[in-house]
Amino acid sequence: MRHKKYYYKKEMPNPKPLGKELCRCIKKVRKTVKVRPGQNKSLKGKEKAAIGICVKSVLQSRGKTLKRFKCTPKPYIRTQALKSRTIIKHTADSM
Repeated sequence: MRHKKYYYKKEMPNPKPLGKELCRCIKKVRKTVKVRPGQNKSLKGKEKAAIGICVKSVLQSRGKTLKRFKCTPKPYIRTQALKSRTIIKHTADSM
């Protein structure tokens, strides 16, 4: 008698909409971004700046950070959770 294996699917959020949103943001921001003096002013330099802006606005507002992504031919994104920071407050008594 063989035992049946049961596989349970975990409820995981669909990463596709975030990928589409990130790629759409990069395309829009790349057209309008101004590159800092001393940086590469080509399309590649503008795209790097746009990626930074869009990661901050699209992903970090949702508590995620970027691991890997590509926009062509189909948006693909891999994220991870932001590291939580603990804030230590010093009082006058402890010093």
